[in-house]
Amino acid sequence: MARVRLIEHDEKYAERLLALSSHIEIQRALGLYVKTRADILAYICQMREQEQQGKVVSRVILNEHAEPIGVTTLMLFDHAKKHCHIATWLGQPYWHKGYNQASKDEILNLAFYELGMKIVFSGIRASNHRSCNSQIKLPYICLDLAREFPEVHEMLEAKEGEPCLLNGFMESDFRLYQARASRNNVAEHPRDREVYWPQIVMA
Repeated sequence: MARVRLIEHDEKYAERLLALSSHIEIQRALGLYVKTRADILAYICQMREQEQQGKVVSRVILNEHAEPIGVTTLMLFDHAKKHCHIATWLGQPYWHKGYNQASKDEILNLAFYELGMKIVFSGIRASNHRSCNSQIKLPYICLDLAREFPEVHEMLEAKEGEPCLLNGFMESDFRLYQARASRNNVAEHPRDREVYWPQIVMA
C-alpha cells in the first residue's frame, strides 16, 4: 500500500505544488486557479494564516520519496457539534496509486484523535465524477448523508452553487476499520446504508 507523510506548508514546495495544481481537472474541481509562483506562494501564505486563526488544518502530502504530491485540508470546523469538512487534491501522476486512501488515513487520524472531531464531511459536486469514483473506493466512507444532515447539505450546495453529494467519515467507523485492518482483515464497509450514487452509473 502507498505510504505518505503529512507536513505543514513550506515555500520550498511551491514550484512542485504549482506544477501539480496546474492540471485542468484539479483546477476545475477545486476552484484553485494558480498560474504563477506568486499565486502558489499567496496560497501557502493564506493556508498558514487561516491555520493560525483556527479556520483550517492544511497539510502537504509527501510520498515515500519525500516528494510533494498534493494537499489535504480540514476546514469549516463546528467545534460544538464536533464536525468539520475535508478537501484533498493529488497531482495527476499520483492518481489510482493508493495515495488518496493513504492521505485520508493520516488526516483522519489527526481529525479524530488530535482535534476531537466525530464527523468529517466530504462534500463533492455531483458533476465531479472522478472524485465520486475515488470516494466510493474508501472502505470507511459513509455515503449519502444529506438526509441525515440536511442543514450541512444545504450549506454545501449554497457554497458551491450547484448540486452536491454529501458523504463523510465517522470516528466510530474509522476506529472499526483500523481495528479490522490491524487484524490483517480486509475492512468491509462498516455501515449498512442505502447508497444513492446516480452519477457513477453514467460515468
